[in-house]
Amino acid sequence: MAVTILAVDDEPIVLALLKDYLEGVGYNVLIAGDGYSAISMFAQGKPRLVILDFNMPAGTGGDVFERIRGRADGAMVPVIFLTAAELSEVRMHVPPADNVRLLSKPVDFIQLEAALKELLGPAAAPKPAAAAPAPPKPAFDGESQEEGPGAVLDLDADDTPPAKR
Repeated sequence: MAVTILAVDDEPIVLALLKDYLEGVGYNVLIAGDGYSAISMFAQGKPRLVILDFNMPAGTGGDVFERIRGRADGAMVPVIFLTAAELSEVRMHVPPADNVRLLSKPVDFIQLEAALKELLGPAAAPKPAAAAPAPPKPAFDGESQEEGPGAVLDLDADDTPPAKR
């Protein structure tokens, strides 16, 4: 079963990027556009991790963080602050903890992926999709794959078979 992540940001483009990326690598994603919606979504969705903007209207990231930490089911949930605010400002409002990470916007997906793995552990990481079979090698070396060595690749538009050498 896929891990559920709650992404909270007041910028729709950021939410769309996060949702597309996280779902693309195999997580279930809940989204909220403000702090108050985030608290409600947290209670309903029971996410295993929260990605949280710091500066938002209708409940700042700091307020949301305190409310989540005040819940019995939220005290240990990892939080990644993804913010355009100065990280030193965020540090003044968010006590350091082993299950909290601070990342700057714009989103660096390599850093985000590393933080997800650190906080959720390797067992929670989505499994990579099975690789699609490799397409057949194009016959650009003058040989037709169907006819084998000695056949010439017929590049004209008619449907005549390739000429033999």
